[in-house]
Amino acid sequence: DSINGTELGYKTNLYLDKISGKFQFRIGNEIISQNYNQNDIGYLPYVNEVSSFSRFDYNIFEPFWEVLSWKSSIEFRYSNLYEPQSFTDFRITLNSAALFSNQLSFSIGGFWRPLGNHDYYEAREPGRVFTKAESWSAWTKLGTDPRKMVSVNLMYKYWGNNTNLGMVWHTIG
Repeated sequence: DSINGTELGYKTNLYLDKISGKFQFRIGNEIISQNYNQNDIGYLPYVNEVSSFSRFDYNIFEPFWEVLSWKSSIEFRYSNLYEPQSFTDFRITLNSAALFSNQLSFSIGGFWRPLGNHDYYEAREPGRVFTKAESWSAWTKLGTDPRKMVSVNLMYKYWGNNTNLGMVWHTIG
């Protein structure tokens, strides 16, 4: 379809969710055609992309020992260009977070790209691709009680040759 000679694009999202109980999941597919233009309604970093994913969560909502709640997830995501249908990314992501009875929180996570990824935007020339090697990242975060006047989150992240250590202060009032 076209309007005044301009090709129209489209964006679709299709999800299948299980949102109750300890075991939850989301399976989905997102398509953004190469001619889709979102400039009127917000920022969109990429077009011409198809992503298919499966995320599986296991949550414990009832307190046990010193833990008030615990959440864990694993996600598998495969992405390719819409046209031509060329591989861009495959990622496996793991996350786990616990909230303790003293309101201290602890989370840990990471991702792995076993096939590397192919970046068609970084090459900045049609038909060329910037190929990145296998990569992985890991992070952890420790947070104090956010209901207090001052709370702190300590974070550590590793990705490739980069490590980041950070601290964020929150104040109420």
